[in-house]
Amino acid sequence: MAVPSLGVDMPVVPVGLEPTGDVTIPSESHIAGWYRYSSGASDATGSIVLVAHVDAWDGIGPFSRLKDVAPGAEVVLSGPSGLRSFRVDGVAQPQKGPGSLKDFFVETGPAKLVLITCGGVFDDATGHYRDNVIVTATPIGP
Repeated sequence: MAVPSLGVDMPVVPVGLEPTGDVTIPSESHIAGWYRYSSGASDATGSIVLVAHVDAWDGIGPFSRLKDVAPGAEVVLSGPSGLRSFRVDGVAQPQKGPGSLKDFFVETGPAKLVLITCGGVFDDATGHYRDNVIVTATPIGP
């Protein structure tokens, strides 16, 4: 997965769900996770969801730059079927909360890419960031 305009280029591994129902996120900040219950890179419908830590035990991760991506920027996925390019539609930073991400995990409708990380203020009391940073992008071409 690459966002050339941000200098982001990172490997992607399949991930599932934690016992809590949250998506598993790779522990290393430089590795993204493809939520394996979402659409695949070459699918024509539904959300392709990638997640990564903004930072972790190994330092600040590439997804820390997502908040700065400009609409229209290219995101490239590579997989067994080759490369697929997407154009960024926008960046959102909603506050975390129960069900706050459900609209981004869509199995039907046109294909879209969703990149999710943490953002906003770090809450020392909980040990987590208060917000998510979410980038949505649509396929370029067929």
